[in-house]
Amino acid sequence: MSSSCKWLSMESPCCPSMEPRILPNPSVSIPVLQGAVQQSYHFKPSYRKMWMVKQKAISQIYGDWKESYNKVPKLLQAQQSCFPGTICELQITPYYDGHRLWWAQDGNNNILPIAFAIVESESTES
Repeated sequence: MSSSCKWLSMESPCCPSMEPRILPNPSVSIPVLQGAVQQSYHFKPSYRKMWMVKQKAISQIYGDWKESYNKVPKLLQAQQSCFPGTICELQITPYYDGHRLWWAQDGNNNILPIAFAIVESESTES
């Protein structure tokens, strides 16, 4: 396998040139990454392959989604400890139904309630 193709293999570590491009801007577009690969390695990977490499790099930098969701209960517990009056509700459903998280804390004695929610999509149900 040539060195230009080896880093695209999902078994190998992520291309070393991708992490520095993704770290400061995780929303960098796939075409921009394709251009960087083309400039460095003189070939243009497919959109799908580049997307997979980007996902792998993001996982290496920030950890994977499952790992992050496993930390949510501790985050909520810390919020409730640090900010008395915080109300948290976590609904965990099978992956295909998505995940929902809601928390609120009145930081200004009922003058300005603050609430946050993380949902799987913007829909009437969520």
